[in-house]
This record gives sequence, C-alpha cells and structure tokens, in this order.
Amino acid sequence: MRSPVSQFHSQQLLLPVILVLILAAAAEGQLPAARRGCRDKCGNMSVPFPFGIGPGCFRHGFKVLCNHSFHPPRAFLLDKRKSLKYVRQEYFSSSFLETWSPPLELMSISVATGEARAYALVSSLCSRNITGDNLYMVQHMDFSGTPFGVSATRNVLIGVGLAVEPELTYRPLNRGSYTDLSCRAQEVWSSLDATNGSCTGWGCCEIPFPPLGGLGKTFRLSVKDDGYNPRWRTNPCNYGMLVERSRYNFSTLDMQGNWTLLKRFSRGVHLALDFAIGNTSCPAEGQPSPPDYACVSGNSSCANADAADTPAYVCKCWDKYTGNPYLPNGCQDIDECKQPQLYPCQNGRICKNRIGGYDCPCKFGMKSDGKAGTCTHVLLTTAAKATMGSILGILVMAVLFVVILHKEKKKTKEFYKKNGCPTLEKANVIKLFKKEELKPILKSSNLIGKGCFGEVYKGLLDNKNVAIKKPINGSVLESD
Repeated sequence: MRSPVSQFHSQQLLLPVILVLILAAAAEGQLPAARRGCRDKCGNMSVPFPFGIGPGCFRHGFKVLCNHSFHPPRAFLLDKRKSLKYVRQEYFSSSFLETWSPPLELMSISVATGEARAYALVSSLCSRNITGDNLYMVQHMDFSGTPFGVSATRNVLIGVGLAVEPELTYRPLNRGSYTDLSCRAQEVWSSLDATNGSCTGWGCCEIPFPPLGGLGKTFRLSVKDDGYNPRWRTNPCNYGMLVERSRYNFSTLDMQGNWTLLKRFSRGVHLALDFAIGNTSCPAEGQPSPPDYACVSGNSSCANADAADTPAYVCKCWDKYTGNPYLPNGCQDIDECKQPQLYPCQNGRICKNRIGGYDCPCKFGMKSDGKAGTCTHVLLTTAAKATMGSILGILVMAVLFVVILHKEKKKTKEFYKKNGCPTLEKANVIKLFKKEELKPILKSSNLIGKGCFGEVYKGLLDNKNVAIKKPINGSVLESD
C-alpha cells in the first residue's frame, strides 16, 4: 500500500543545465547573487552563492536542483552522499512497510543571516478501525556531515489530535546519546472542545526545541501509539511536526477526517535550517586566509559557527553594507537615502549618503542632530557676535569698493571713446605737442565749433592746416 503523497515523490526530477548571464540584473543596478554565468533564481526563489544550479555554480554541499516539471519551477537540495538522503520516511502498519527518501525542497535562502527554509514532512498515526489497526508515517532527518542543521532556536515541536503525543528523538551535534523530546495534548472528547489558533494543550500541544549545544543533525519524529481509538471514524489521525516557530496556526479541522493536515500541507510544513562553511574556522587576526576561503568580498567579515558539529564559519557583510559576502565585491554600501522609511530624516532635513552611514545636516546657523529632528539655532556669545559684525562690515566695504571701481572703469572707457582714442590707435605716426606750442591756435578767433564735450579750433601747425579739439575740462587734446 502506498501513502497518499507517494505519487508526488515518485516523479523523476529533471535537471536541465542552463547557464544564463546575469547582465539583466546588473543593468538594473542590482547586486549579483550568483556567480557570473550562473542562474540566480529557480522559479520565484532566489538562489544566491554559495548555493548554485549547475556545474561550477556552487560550493561543496550547496548544490541545488531546479525541477522544471513544476510551474513555477521548484528548488531541491541535493545530497551527494550515495548511501543516505537528508530525509527518509517510513510508512507502515502491522502488515507492510514502505520506506522512501523524498528530496528536500527549499523555500528560501538568506546569506545575510546564514539561514534557509525547507518543507518538512509531517509524521502521523491514523486508526483504520477500533481494533488498533493503525497506519504510521515516521519521519527521519539526517544532516550529519553536511553544511546544514535544524535550527535549535527557531523551531518547535507540535502535536495535533484528540489525544496526541509526538515524540522527537535526536542527538545534538552527533555527540553523546540520543535525547527524547515530547509534549502531550490533553484528551478532548471532540474537536469542539479545542480552540482555533490555540496550541496550549487542548487538541494541540507545543514545546520549544531546546538548543542543547547547537544545531540538530539527526532526528526521528513519530506519534506515540496509545492503543485503540474509539473515535476513529470522525477523528482517526494524530500528527507530529517539527516546524518553524509561529508558522503553524492550529485549526480544529486538522483533527477531522483522514489525512486532513497532510492534505493541507501537501508539500510539508516550514522548517528553519542554519548553514555554515565547513571543515575549517575563521583565520585568526593577522593570519593568512585558509585555502578556498569563502569570505571573498571586501567590506565583509568571518564568524565562527560554534554550533556546528565540525569547525565551520559564516560570512557576513559589515554593518551598513548589503549584498553577498561570498562573491567578489559582493558587499556594497547601503544608500540609506533611498530607503527613507528605514533611515528617516526628521522635520524635512535632506538626507546625504556617506560610506557606512548617512547624515541629515541642519540648516545654516543651526546645530545638533537632523536625524532626530533636534536642530536648534546656534546661540552666539558677545565676542562671536562682535567678530561676525566686523566680518560683515568688511564684506560690505569690499562690495562698495567693487561697485565704485566698476563705475570708474566704465566712465574712463566712455571718456576714452569720446575723445578719439580709437582713432589714435589706428594712426601709423603719432607726434606729441606741448600745450605752449598749441596756444597760438587756441584763440577765440580760430574757434569754428563747440559741443557738449569740447571746442574745435582751426589753424596752421608745422605748415599744415589742422583742427584741434579742446575738451571742456582741458585734460585731453586731440588733433586731426
């Protein structure tokens, strides 16, 4: 007998090898997420390096298969170990046993936090009659020897059913003996005794997954068998799940009918994973980077993953930087001014971006913090006021001097033109005469004309007839 979800898991997973340059993303000003020449998306999900699709696009242990038989395509995490998969499910009763290993489907990846989300299968126990003939689905997960582990702080163990007791057997970091974790929902006579959204013990129980030293690596999740179920017709199934905190909202409908919760979560429930670069630790300060060091971007740093089962580390962009620390030049300065909702300037101050932060300068004559809207007028001392007054006086005098100088220059230029200087500039030979030599001609009897700017006299000079213009102020002479 096959499980209701086995048809999906028996499909062949196809891997088309497609290498697409990320020029479109670069043209839009987006920071690269994948290696150059590699795909950065599978369907609607981003696939940032060190994860990758296709040869040369991922680090060891981070290979992703993009299955295009779905619409949109779905991403699955591939395990290179031939003898063991990440997930194994046992589906059995008293008369048969079926074991299968479905692929682990990814939901999201965040290199900024070193976290990923995946779909996790749900364990169940369903009664087929009152005699105790039950169907079991038991989930096994094994991340030992891989870069991944089930987050010890972001997941909880949940049981759903009229009288359910999920049991999680695990060994933290593959050290010591296995540990059991369980909770028990108080027995209720019908689903009407439970409350939607409440997982406090009536039809639904919840218990935090304790850290106990770090990541969880090896698990077995089952539902305890309490014998026969007198309400097997209406409420045949109990369920157990390891799920990300606050990602499951209890519904009383989940307790009714066959496989109800499994149908609601046909792909699985949300499971929080952590990942790290394995087999080595961060280099000590001043020491050279180890071979194949992953934190290749500038503006990034390395942090040891203390919770890993082997020496491991994660890479992070510095504060006020964003991007992918696993790619060259992957961490770039955040332009806070483009995100005013996150990085506001108060009271209309104008944002100015700078490397590693931003400023909101106050207006001239004000001081304090424009980010907090606390700009206030600068209070000047008596000495400062006197100094500013002196400076202002000097500036006024300088402006007046420039204005007067400009007027005098303009006046001189006009006088220059009116007294024939442009004509003299064209003359080949210029001869100068003393005023005494011109006096015999500058007589009233020789006056032949008078204008606004001078008088014109006619006479004989060096045996040549000449006309002499005498300016009214007598300061300039011009002869023709």
